[in-house]
Amino acid sequence: MTYLALAKTNRFKVAVVTSWLANALEIITGRPAMEQNVFSQLIPNYWSTRSKN
Repeated sequence: MTYLALAKTNRFKVAVVTSWLANALEIITGRPAMEQNVFSQLIPNYWSTRSKN
């Protein structure tokens, strides 16, 4: 979304892009509640499309 905003307007002088979701497996391993309470609520069809790796 940050990249899209930057591409479509010149209203922003600065932007920050982070990638906390890039290591989702480590996040849910260390904090299982994140999977139940956050990922499954924010990601459509999370449980049916979740990788079993």
